[in-house]
Amino acid sequence: MKGEEELKNANQTDLAFKQDWHFHLTKSVFFTPERGEKYICKVTHGDKVQKFEWESSM
Repeated sequence: MKGEEELKNANQTDLAFKQDWHFHLTKSVFFTPERGEKYICKVTHGDKVQKFEWESSM
């Protein structure tokens, strides 16, 4: 997300299952960071939502 707006053209994988029925999927997007903008990854798991802010030193 750029600020609170979802970035366009994001790619999402299909669900991947393990033998114990745990599953995961990933979503990614290519972007060029702009100085002064805030970029956030929002993760939703059930009813729990977490936001992780991207830092340029990552």
